[in-house]
Amino acid sequence: MNQRPVQLIRQFLSPNFFVWLRVLLFVQLGMILHANGTTLFPNPITISTMAEERIFLHKTGESGRKAFIFPLYRIAHYTDVFLDKGDILDYQGPKAVRMIFQRKIGGQRIQQEIKKAIRKRVSPENWKVIRDSATTFCRPYTIGEVNKGDLFSVVWFADGWLVSQFNGKEISRLRDPKFARALWSIWVGEQSLVNADDLLNGWTIDD
Repeated sequence: MNQRPVQLIRQFLSPNFFVWLRVLLFVQLGMILHANGTTLFPNPITISTMAEERIFLHKTGESGRKAFIFPLYRIAHYTDVFLDKGDILDYQGPKAVRMIFQRKIGGQRIQQEIKKAIRKRVSPENWKVIRDSATTFCRPYTIGEVNKGDLFSVVWFADGWLVSQFNGKEISRLRDPKFARALWSIWVGEQSLVNADDLLNGWTIDD
């Protein structure tokens, strides 16, 4: 009788095997938690208003964007209230998104994707109105690229100001309520690029 299969079975059932199995499961669990972004975004965050006052924003949820099976970025959404009703696009309080890139992406591609996504969600007439603001917003990405781990954030204030930062440094500031709404719609609108339900999980409550 061939003893090798019996020996292999005994090795698999040895105490050391179960120790390594537990280690492997913990490692896999850690990778899953990290991939789901549970530790990527702080909650709450503090921002400066246009009057240079510091306020807290609370995370409503987070989601991610992929190209086929390849992760592009994780994104979290914040507001100054925990729960509310109605369309987040109509909410007049400050809102913010934070985005952590998960791979290297060319700046030209980012610029093109943002403009393309917005144009799909507004009428041709509205695009003509906000086109210059879209160009201003995307200008910092015209040259260069983003790398894995880079942090992009943008705050939408009630009066229509949009303030963007890249790795903690301000890169753009513009005021255009129509463009701000169109920009936000690519993440939380009906045809969002990410899972809007996950992104607004902590915002919407039943009537």
